[in-house]
Amino acid sequence: MHLGSGRIESTFIITIYTPLPLLKRTIPNQDRSTEPIFARYPALCYIYPAFSDLAGSGSVFALKLSYRFCRTEEHTKVIREIMTLRLTRRAWIRTMVYSSFLLTGATACFSSKRLEIVRADLFLKGLPKKVDGLKIGIMSDFHSGASGNREDIFHSIAVVNEEKPDLIVLLGDYMDAHQFRHNSKNIESRAYIFDALQRLEAPLGIYAVLGNHDHYIDAAFVQEQLSRLPAVILNNQSVTLDNGLAVAGVDDLVEGSPDPLKAIKKLSHKSTTLLLSHNPDINLQLRRDDRVSLVISGHTHGGQIRIPFIDWAPWVPCSNKKYKVRSGLIRETENRWTFVTKGIGTSVVPVRVACPPDVGILRLRRA
Repeated sequence: MHLGSGRIESTFIITIYTPLPLLKRTIPNQDRSTEPIFARYPALCYIYPAFSDLAGSGSVFALKLSYRFCRTEEHTKVIREIMTLRLTRRAWIRTMVYSSFLLTGATACFSSKRLEIVRADLFLKGLPKKVDGLKIGIMSDFHSGASGNREDIFHSIAVVNEEKPDLIVLLGDYMDAHQFRHNSKNIESRAYIFDALQRLEAPLGIYAVLGNHDHYIDAAFVQEQLSRLPAVILNNQSVTLDNGLAVAGVDDLVEGSPDPLKAIKKLSHKSTTLLLSHNPDINLQLRRDDRVSLVISGHTHGGQIRIPFIDWAPWVPCSNKKYKVRSGLIRETENRWTFVTKGIGTSVVPVRVACPPDVGILRLRRA
């Protein structure tokens, strides 16, 4: 029997993507009392021939392998029926639609594993000469403990170090809290993030704020670990650097007690101020207060799962619509900008679709 015949070739190509209910409908008179491996899952009968047919070789071996598992007359009958199977026109259309969705989704998932470096130049009025050209490394939403992201975290840190930023900001959600049981063992299993962050290097320092997941887990524990980096933890506080740049930070908007006005209260109105906030919705509290030149945030994950071609995300955890559809640099007012990073990790579902993780490299320039 020749597997490469035109009558069955197209069937083999699409059946590896075809949902199980469709396969059951298109296989006639199948004996459901046969051995479960094929009687319950007829798609298995397709897999060996399908892959070999797609590759253009190995068809005979695949068929022999199938027959090896199908030693009874009932199993042989199923294989023979598959080999002579013709799909109806409606089934063809249905399976091609399913195939298109699955192929598009698989391609988007694969491409979304690649870490992006989002580079941008921001021109600000009144920027001190000493700050012109200053490079900021931006990292957020590590979610350590989420499925398979240990290597991603270490890789992202190496990438940021290679960019040689002058200062680095960490925007929260260091450990993942979903499906989290609050005990010391689970906390320790996620704490490798802080060992990884010790590798960061920036001559002007590392500045950090907390996210909602850090509060879900143990905010005091997270702050203690961050203080060992060392990192300056800005909890409704600010610092002014020698070059005239001011860096302020607030607690998480959802689970903490953020107070941006308190954070910037002691700063000079002439200062160029950066405000670190895990959630970009903090801009709602600033309203038209333009003492802050730049808000740097994460939290949104860029939507994490976006529908290809229409670039729409079913759910983005923020209230302002513009953060639901955009990341990177966003203009708030004439004198204030927001930079939103998609972050490094994932939450709830350990996958990204058409929304790759990123780190930000933002350079400040004089307008």
